[in-house]
Amino acid sequence: MLSKRRAKEEEGKVVTARTAVKVEEERTAAALHELVEEFFRTGRLVVLEAYERGLGRQTLSEVLHRKRAEDVKIEADDIGDGLWKALLSGSKEDLQVLRKMLAIFGSVSLVSAVERSIGKAQELKRRHPILGKIRVHSEHGEYGSSDPLIICYIDPLDGSDEFRNRISGCWYIAVSFFSKALKPIAAAMLDIGLGEMFFVPSPRGDGKVHVKFFDSGRERFESPISAKVLPKKGTILVYMGRENYLRSFLEVASFVHDEAYEGLTLHGKGGSFIYAWLAAGRGLAYIMANEPVNEILPGIGFAKLMGCPVWVVWKDGRREQFDIERHGKLARVDYLVVACNERFGENLLPKLKLPQPGWLLERELVMV
Repeated sequence: MLSKRRAKEEEGKVVTARTAVKVEEERTAAALHELVEEFFRTGRLVVLEAYERGLGRQTLSEVLHRKRAEDVKIEADDIGDGLWKALLSGSKEDLQVLRKMLAIFGSVSLVSAVERSIGKAQELKRRHPILGKIRVHSEHGEYGSSDPLIICYIDPLDGSDEFRNRISGCWYIAVSFFSKALKPIAAAMLDIGLGEMFFVPSPRGDGKVHVKFFDSGRERFESPISAKVLPKKGTILVYMGRENYLRSFLEVASFVHDEAYEGLTLHGKGGSFIYAWLAAGRGLAYIMANEPVNEILPGIGFAKLMGCPVWVVWKDGRREQFDIERHGKLARVDYLVVACNERFGENLLPKLKLPQPGWLLERELVMV
């Protein structure tokens, strides 16, 4: 009798501990939601003003692991990282650096708005000390806490190529947060032009993506597409901004040549933001060859939290789920397939002309 009572007590302690962990995770996600929304609102203000004034387009440097013809760091990227860094640290040094970046605008009101935003972020940090323990990995550098509890991957301007070339309507900010053990905590994405913010986990705890429109304040709660097989109509996401990516996609996704699927829409903009779109039901899959890893990390939190599988296929035919610990330091992956759900992805993969086990050996024998 006594042992049963003790067993029940121990079970109760485990349940209590799990509940406490869950509550803490929810608090952290809610704090990150507040912080990111503040960053997104201010970042949007800066990017839109830069575009209207014809500023922020100057090339500063190359991006690690990327060809200059494919991607470069521009002033607007630098300002985005500078703003995020200043919001997180609140230090006078980071604020001074940011002020110098913003000097190109010649706008006192813009600088004042940015400083107010940084003040709000510091108040958030006082209420939620864990926000002072974030280590940031951007495609343009690393900064933040030297003793982190949260790992953050960010693309401060997904669409810098379009911004640099004055193409509007396709600029985004994407960010994912993980624990030190690389367990996903939260993810957020902003469509800068529309002022449409995507965030997971949903504050309602309903397992959906929280979508909020800044200008109207309207909210929606969305889920990935539930299709199990490739439909005759729907949207496939793929980056078509460079000929080599388009050519590789058409070789791999040969089904697009089939009249049965002529109703499919190919959306030609790819990058970190697409994970939010897939999580919120805006697409069926994202298919890429030679995908840069720094385009995966800022968005992958959406996939991890919403059950969208992210497969890497190698040239020797090996297939595995993308893993930050194993793949996060790589420059690129050979082939990337991100699906709206596991079942759909498993049915899509056989339709793709991807390397199979023994493929390289067969090619070598043919060549000999």
